[in-house]
Amino acid sequence: MENNAFLLYTADNAIAQGSQFVASAEFYTNSADDLNQDDAYGVLFAKYFGDGYSWIGMESEGFEGMAPDEWHHKEVLCTVPAGATIIQVGVMHVQPNDTSGGSFYVDDLQLRMVTSSGVDLIVAGDFSEVLTFGERNRGSDMGDIDGDGKMDIIANTGTKETIMRMEFMGGDPTNAASYDVTTIFESVGEPSDRYYPLDISDNDLDGDGYLEVVLTNLYAADASQPQILVLDNDQFHWDWEGGNETNHLAANWSIAAVGLKSAGDSLFQVDPTGNSRTAIGGMDMDQDGAHEVIATDYVGHRVLVWEYDAANNAFDVVWISPEDTASHYGSNPRTVGVGDLDNDGKEEIVFPLASTGNEGWWVFEWDGVVGSDNYGTTYSSINRVEVDTCCEGDGSVFRGDHERTTIADVDGDGQQELVIMIRRGGTRGTLITSVSGDIEHNAGGAGFETWVSEFFVDRGSYGGGSPYHSLPADLDGDGHMELVNHTWNYFNFYNITSTGPDAYSMADVGAEDSYFRTTYPSDQVSLFGGAAGDIDGDGNDEAYFSSYGNWGVGTGDVYVVDYDEGDDVLAINPNHVRKIGNAGTFHGAVGHGPYDGSDRKSFFVGRGRPNVSALEYIGPDPRSAGSYMEKVIYWGELDVTQNTTTTDSNGTTTVSKSQYWGFASKITTDWNGVSLDFDMDNKKEILVSFQNVRDSLTHTTKTWDATGDTFVVTTEKVANPKAWTFVLLENQIAEVVGVDPMAFILPEDYRLEQNYPNPFNPNTTIQYTIPINRKVSVKVYNITGQLVRTLVENELVNAGTHSVVWNGKNEFGRTVSTGMYLYSLEWAGMKKVKRMTLVK
Repeated sequence: MENNAFLLYTADNAIAQGSQFVASAEFYTNSADDLNQDDAYGVLFAKYFGDGYSWIGMESEGFEGMAPDEWHHKEVLCTVPAGATIIQVGVMHVQPNDTSGGSFYVDDLQLRMVTSSGVDLIVAGDFSEVLTFGERNRGSDMGDIDGDGKMDIIANTGTKETIMRMEFMGGDPTNAASYDVTTIFESVGEPSDRYYPLDISDNDLDGDGYLEVVLTNLYAADASQPQILVLDNDQFHWDWEGGNETNHLAANWSIAAVGLKSAGDSLFQVDPTGNSRTAIGGMDMDQDGAHEVIATDYVGHRVLVWEYDAANNAFDVVWISPEDTASHYGSNPRTVGVGDLDNDGKEEIVFPLASTGNEGWWVFEWDGVVGSDNYGTTYSSINRVEVDTCCEGDGSVFRGDHERTTIADVDGDGQQELVIMIRRGGTRGTLITSVSGDIEHNAGGAGFETWVSEFFVDRGSYGGGSPYHSLPADLDGDGHMELVNHTWNYFNFYNITSTGPDAYSMADVGAEDSYFRTTYPSDQVSLFGGAAGDIDGDGNDEAYFSSYGNWGVGTGDVYVVDYDEGDDVLAINPNHVRKIGNAGTFHGAVGHGPYDGSDRKSFFVGRGRPNVSALEYIGPDPRSAGSYMEKVIYWGELDVTQNTTTTDSNGTTTVSKSQYWGFASKITTDWNGVSLDFDMDNKKEILVSFQNVRDSLTHTTKTWDATGDTFVVTTEKVANPKAWTFVLLENQIAEVVGVDPMAFILPEDYRLEQNYPNPFNPNTTIQYTIPINRKVSVKVYNITGQLVRTLVENELVNAGTHSVVWNGKNEFGRTVSTGMYLYSLEWAGMKKVKRMTLVK
């Protein structure tokens, strides 16, 4: 039953169809006379009828469940539908049955016509907090800076004086994921600046098609401080007619060396995908002081090893694994890794192969001769634990199409594990394997080693999807390694933590936050996996993953997985996984630098265009997009084009160009924590591998033939002058940088890092950094100060970051006892000391 009271609008006072109005009223109910007896309730309504009171519809706002003895404001925005000639605006008391009681009071029933979307219609409930950044805001503006139809918001962050840009990418404006947040300007140092007001120009000041950002410096009292700054949105566009190829590198960056496809054999050069899917570098496997690069090869189902030749500033191929002619799957190997899995001091090259009858992870061990570059003419061993786990020993299901090789001492027992994400077969998930016994060089699997499974978890219990990468990281800084596991199921994550030798722990199956599908309902993946590093220096690693997207949605989005000390690392949810930018589609790496003379760390990430970008961490929060400054590092080789020359019926000749450069498949910034510096000139480097760079280009000529009334088409194949497998990019600012002609080196410039792992057994790595070339020592003492072992004895060491391994033995080769030890970096009568713990 309904009791109505309303205002009538029809005939002379009719409201036009399609117009809008706001109906509002104040509601009150007395606690002594409950409105809600037997489910009764009140309604503010607008009812619409056609001629003869034919029913059309109603818009309403309910008044129920509200606190008694208080006035409550209710309003509803209404749009008059087509055909409505009679409108009732009022209130009604709805009673489900005749015995329902209760009453309410109404005051100030109003109807206001909407003539514009003015602020008089805005109430507190219309506001949503979307993004937070900095300490406070001192000004904002909105406009379409780049003319792409997507509105931009700019804002400053208070006293830190960084200018943020938040571009609305579409979707729900109350969802933070709908915005691409970047830092576009930053002021640091003295004298301090304060930018207020800030403005997006109403007009294009320089006629380049983009609006400028204008900043006024309120603190510009010093002669060195500009009072007005104009920021231009300098978007790079490749000129199809050529001519701007010199713009392909950022300032302070250069190409130090390249890996030529021609350095490999003919088989390597004809790969139809444009080798290579993966190149890694920075290791010195044969211990001759020359660092290597390893690249994968689809056609030969093998890997190639380049070694850096300092005398000629070039890379030469020094070893190629044997061609596998028995492979039953085309695109493998896609990945390669290096480790010392049997802990005998001789490193192995490891990669998966789908070789019929010998499916699994192939291992090639160095022969132990310094400078030999000899890893065998056949494999040393094959790890088949994955085949046994996924496929009950049926190797025909194994494809070897893994995207990452993970080798690390995950459980801190002094021996490395090979961590495998099983993508194929009936049983898939995260598999941790290790080897017992000695792997023999060139043994063809005839050694006495045994491969075992330390741990396995089925991904079906933790979010499902196709497994792609298991990334080692110490998420909470407790000295125990975690594995951040990523699967292709809405950008899914789940974590594993180590609890001791061969011991691992996970969240209970079905527990809240045991996994997290980051991009649901958009099914995205980080195709080449993630990278980890302590980017903010808080002792906890951050993990970064870039999205391949889903039909263009989310492509290039970068996410960070971050925890604080004391957090439960087995729980993962939106508090731990955050989008922090849109800078890359493929693999990335954390660079510790310094780069451009700054000690800030960066996440370098690859994509099609530009090839390499960096998200420089400027702080203070790794989970905030505003804590990163995006920089384009390398656009790619813009002059690699396929050309079409057309001569029309009038004899006019035009040339069009199509860029034919590849994409950055993998990026390496360091090896075992030491930044890349192949030529040892103290200038940091990043290694970039490329796929889809072909060995040849095809040019087309179209000439009008009046006789046949058609174009005659001819093609010419020419060699690609830049048929490169990988590029070594070098930052031109050396590690030791001084503004003045003379720089003063302070003790703080010498750094001794915490050993890792810690606690350890039996091996641990000690990393140290020195600012100049000088003689140093690294020594180990017991807790009473007695010398136990000298690891580096007054050696001349180049400026930069270095590492040395202690195997838990004293000067006489005997294993020392469990306990706490001191280790030191010593130079010129000074030293830095830290503690470490050996456990058994």
